[in-house]
Amino acid sequence: KHFYPNRIYYIPNADANSADHSHRPSKEEERDAHHPNEELRSVVAVFRHGDRTPKQKMKFKLTDPEFMAFFDSQKSNIKEVKLKSVKSLQRILEITLKLIHEMGIRKESSDSEEGMMGEYSEKFSKLVQMKQVLKSEKFRGINRKVQLRPLEVVKELDHHGKLREKVKTVLLILKWGGELTHAGHAQAQKLGRKVRETMYPKEKDGLLRLHATYRHDLKIYSSQEGRCQITAGAFCQGFLDLEGETTPILALMVRKDDPAQKLLDDASAAREDMQQSREELTEIINSEEPMANYIIDKLKMDMDSRQMLKKAMEIQNPR
Repeated sequence: KHFYPNRIYYIPNADANSADHSHRPSKEEERDAHHPNEELRSVVAVFRHGDRTPKQKMKFKLTDPEFMAFFDSQKSNIKEVKLKSVKSLQRILEITLKLIHEMGIRKESSDSEEGMMGEYSEKFSKLVQMKQVLKSEKFRGINRKVQLRPLEVVKELDHHGKLREKVKTVLLILKWGGELTHAGHAQAQKLGRKVRETMYPKEKDGLLRLHATYRHDLKIYSSQEGRCQITAGAFCQGFLDLEGETTPILALMVRKDDPAQKLLDDASAAREDMQQSREELTEIINSEEPMANYIIDKLKMDMDSRQMLKKAMEIQNPR
């Protein structure tokens, strides 16, 4: 089993405009292409999502039992809960409307209205904003997301007398926006066509013929973010020259299950490096010295770092 190490075409970016660069094989590649013992067995490509709308999010702490109930299925090692399904988001909306109604009644019946509003005004305004976001459009499961992150976990005895963990305080994070634009959808389709034509420069229908006869092993994976899923579906449309709506193609051709998420989104192996980067960035941001000093001390002076040095000299110190 041999591979062409240099025969895989490199697509610099997921932007279709950047995919217009043609690949000219070197003399070594042309010689290897005629070698009888070598065969191209696979092509692997990784793309970012297309153009999107701005991402937005809000977060606030909660202690209401209705939100704690989402952790009831976890007996120990309490983990963050992510809610994206239509049923889950509908339940969050119901809880939000209930709390807004109850807080409104308490405000009206309170003898000290000023004191009540001082205590609950921030929470009340957050709940109202969350209601507006959740009711802004029909739930589709990929355009909004709620995360419940446990902040305070205690151990208590349940009604069976067994010790179990229970969440007392959560950080609710609501994310919306970041949806693929029409331009992003068109970019993904154009890129799909460009990759197909690049892989089969002399026989543009070669891949389509293989697809029609099930003689290829095409796998497309996507993270669970809506913009990534639709980008993958639109790319598949262009890649296989498919017609119709993107949603059915996405459902049939794109894998987005747990194994796909572990393949795409599992960053545990890089956790130490990420933490080190955060610490270094925090040190730079909080330092009294100009940023240029850090770049001179830490980075090799290649062309990229010279550009960074120029920008850092303009910024001076972030503080």
